[in-house]
Amino acid sequence: MPGLFPATQYPREPYTPERVIVQLIFFKCCAPKAGDRELARVIHHLTEHQLHHHTVKTLCERFFFWRHSEFQQLVRYPVPTDSQALRLEVVRLSQQGWTETRTAELLRISRKTVRKWLRRARQQAQQSDCSQPLLIDLPRAPHHPRRKVYFGAIHAVLTLQKKYGYAGWFRIKGYLEQDYGIYLSPTTIKKIMALNRRVHVAPQRPAVVVEVRDPREGPKKSRSPFERIFVDFRYLDAKPGGAQLYSCTLFSGFAALGTLGRDDFRSRWPVQ
Repeated sequence: MPGLFPATQYPREPYTPERVIVQLIFFKCCAPKAGDRELARVIHHLTEHQLHHHTVKTLCERFFFWRHSEFQQLVRYPVPTDSQALRLEVVRLSQQGWTETRTAELLRISRKTVRKWLRRARQQAQQSDCSQPLLIDLPRAPHHPRRKVYFGAIHAVLTLQKKYGYAGWFRIKGYLEQDYGIYLSPTTIKKIMALNRRVHVAPQRPAVVVEVRDPREGPKKSRSPFERIFVDFRYLDAKPGGAQLYSCTLFSGFAALGTLGRDDFRSRWPVQ
């Protein structure tokens, strides 16, 4: 029992192996901003040695030379020069327990690039047949979908526009299906018709001319009854004995007349 004897005779051996300490200081020099829990997680994955984050903090304070910038410049993480190997290294560091920020710091790339390749690696892992390797350089050429409308369909729409004048897209769609056997969506037909009108080969609707009339002066308002008198003179359809009959109605321009109908006005103020 070592506790019953002097410590000089039975010195306590360190709990952390030297290879673990060397690995820890190496990673701390490569990524000085790495946290204690992150380093403990990475060390456990690489060396299979369970290390507490307080132990990591104590070891980093004991071996403090990693804080000097001169020492950090000498110890750098080896970055692959090949692009494919670099992407595999991103995936490998993520599997070891490094975060995206520390992975970008170790490999000296942007965090956006790390996130992109990790996303593609997850998509590749979800594929059962792995028919498309996602960690390679994809072509940068734009993807052009298959053409839906050819010049024959455009010419058929133009012929119908010239034949039926100002017909709308609904009639053009019906004539296309009936005469030519061409089936297009309403949006496509509208775009083709607008294109034909824009290049001035299809008839366009004439501009609507709105005639602006001068405002006429209305009758003046009366301030008292019978201040202003208006006469309604009309010919009657009835012609007894061939004689033309007409009626003459007298109106007062007072404001109260607006609330009365013509029949009410005649009943109240009959004209002789």
